[in-house]
Amino acid sequence: MAISRRNRRGITWLIVLVLLISLAPRLLSALIPDDQLKFSFEEIKKREAQLVVQNSRSKQSNKNDKKVKTYRIPESKFDPNGLLKQDWIDMGLSEKQADVIVKFTSHGISSNEDLKRIFVLPEKLFELIKDSTYYPAKQSDKVDVKQLKENKTILIELNSGTSESLQEVPGIGPYFGNKIVAYRNALGGFVSKEQLLEVYKMDSEKFDQMSPYLYVDAKLVSRIHINEVELDELKKHPYLNYKQANSIINYRTQHGPFQKVQDIMNSKLIDRELFEKLEPYLTTD
Repeated sequence: MAISRRNRRGITWLIVLVLLISLAPRLLSALIPDDQLKFSFEEIKKREAQLVVQNSRSKQSNKNDKKVKTYRIPESKFDPNGLLKQDWIDMGLSEKQADVIVKFTSHGISSNEDLKRIFVLPEKLFELIKDSTYYPAKQSDKVDVKQLKENKTILIELNSGTSESLQEVPGIGPYFGNKIVAYRNALGGFVSKEQLLEVYKMDSEKFDQMSPYLYVDAKLVSRIHINEVELDELKKHPYLNYKQANSIINYRTQHGPFQKVQDIMNSKLIDRELFEKLEPYLTTD
């Protein structure tokens, strides 16, 4: 059968198209210079090498980050004001950090809030030592007894004075004389004159009136042995309610004797503020 002219044209274009497709890779190879192909390959290898170096540095950085500095704390409670430079270094600080802290404490700090404000003290170390610190009585409680006696000024020690002797102080009559002695006996003694403000009906005006004639000898404070005390006795302390006292006794029963006074804070009902008030009245010795 004869092929029409139109069909012949179609077959011709089909053959041309097939040839173009088959020859396309060779044509493209001829059009792109070899040096350009080589350059692209070298760039890829270079980039790969850079990525290897970056990955290695990243791993090293992560390894360094994992090196957590460890700190050591004193085995017993301590006054930060009394620590020497070497004491801070022994805790894990650098010489420069220790120098700065000693410079601050040489002027005297009176609380953990003051300690925390020392900018070179690492937060992690502060968290470790905050429950082991104590601070001396406020300067207002430090009275020059000898000088006052020489001046024949009335001066009564709060932990040994009787109701009658307290009434010699301006502002203290029979009512407050008895109230102060009763509250002192309930506490186990005063560790600060400011505790007088806890006495029923005592106000700041009356306290300021009597304060210059009073001083405190904290050595006379009676302490409660927390490994021996019974619930009925412990709950009588003015700073504790029944639930709090019971939580201390229950924790001791479940976990054994307290190793140190701070351990009472393992009870969920004993927070830091309450502990600081109780600590002068407790002992494990």
